[in-house]
Amino acid sequence: MDQLKQDAESAVQQPSSSNCADGTVPRPTTRSLTRPVGMKDEKCSCTGPASWKHALVHVQTEEFSAKVHSYATALCDSRIIGILQTSGDLIALEAKCHKRCYTSLCNRFRALNSIEGSDEDRLCERIAFADLVIYLESKLTSNSEYVFDMSKILRMHQARLAELKKKSEDEIVLEHSTRLREKLLEHFPELIAEKWDEDAVAFHRFAMSLRKSISTSKLTFDGKFDRNCEDSSIPGPLLAAMATIIYGSSAYTACNATKPLLTICQSIIFNYQQNIPKGNIVRHKHDMEPPLPLYLGPVCFGRSRDKSWIDEMHRRGLSVSSNRISEVSSQLCRLVVERAKEESVVCPSNLRKGLFTVTALDNIDVKSSSNLSASEFHGTGISVFQRLQIGNEGHIRKFKINYNDVYRKNYRGVPELPDSYTDPEECVLPNEKPLPPLGTYSPLSSLDLMSPAMGKGKVVA
Repeated sequence: MDQLKQDAESAVQQPSSSNCADGTVPRPTTRSLTRPVGMKDEKCSCTGPASWKHALVHVQTEEFSAKVHSYATALCDSRIIGILQTSGDLIALEAKCHKRCYTSLCNRFRALNSIEGSDEDRLCERIAFADLVIYLESKLTSNSEYVFDMSKILRMHQARLAELKKKSEDEIVLEHSTRLREKLLEHFPELIAEKWDEDAVAFHRFAMSLRKSISTSKLTFDGKFDRNCEDSSIPGPLLAAMATIIYGSSAYTACNATKPLLTICQSIIFNYQQNIPKGNIVRHKHDMEPPLPLYLGPVCFGRSRDKSWIDEMHRRGLSVSSNRISEVSSQLCRLVVERAKEESVVCPSNLRKGLFTVTALDNIDVKSSSNLSASEFHGTGISVFQRLQIGNEGHIRKFKINYNDVYRKNYRGVPELPDSYTDPEECVLPNEKPLPPLGTYSPLSSLDLMSPAMGKGKVVA
């Protein structure tokens, strides 16, 4: 170690071989600086810590500059190489360094070049590396594998060295994976070193940006589903990302099969959670309910009348819960009742004005055959049909109360219908052959029958 320090001192400050006439050593001269030196300029060229309080020594010999350059290149020290890229001469840069930093650089270079063992061990390492190169060439020429895992290559190289040196794999000391990768890239310039960690970090950042776009989008159910409600409920970044995964391109509008894409996006939004859920309890926010799960639940329940199916779909994240379906149903019923009170007539809210309307009546008789049933149901079903015409699509009825007003009041349970709907007035004929009502009319002459004003007479019942 003392010898290395002496070599460092002699390399950093090399005295001139010529002496003065009086026998004294002349003072070395250097080029003067054209700018003032600040504290921030007092840096070590060998990348020593700035907190060191050791004295910095000027670089005054070309031999020292060449050694630092060769050592840094052999060690693949990017920090020193970055300093030398501006100018290959440390003297021109007026560089300084610590003696301890230069000693550490020399020790690292010596450890790199010093290989323990005899020439036979050195030959074994060369043979193992040559076998590794031959293996990679065979894989590339067979077109069967183009991605090589660096950890597998290291284990293969270690196993081959242990076989050649007749030792166990634990006794083999391998060189650094970065240095081995650099040597392999020199033999295979067409290969590209990929860092999967960077890809994982980039994917994590992209996923977090998607989560942010999902959390900022708020969805509200207003009692009906519009024509483009599914498209408008999905954020653009999420739709483009899922289209790229499914179809290979974000231009999903060119593909007709957009229903699966919309279904997957709505499922992601519906199952979005701010944090990792604890336990097996599945919860969803009302402002994160896209149209699809809010539509599938009531439709399946209306056709099957079985809550077990709804609960199973809810556990799998495909539908809202049965309690949520009951809540929405009661609120819609409350909305119909409030609008019936507003118009003083019970009529579906989606019917329009100004259209030809046809109604059909049908008896409903429910008589259960079960011995446990204690009641029967008899009623009348009314079906209303409206015909749209070209140029006449009718007029949408406007109401003062909407679904949000009912939702804010948080109604529970199904309300009662008005009495005028459940108790209509009786209409009974007095007998089987009723007499027609008497009316007054004005007699018409034969000339009046031929006149254009025919049929304008009034008949009063």
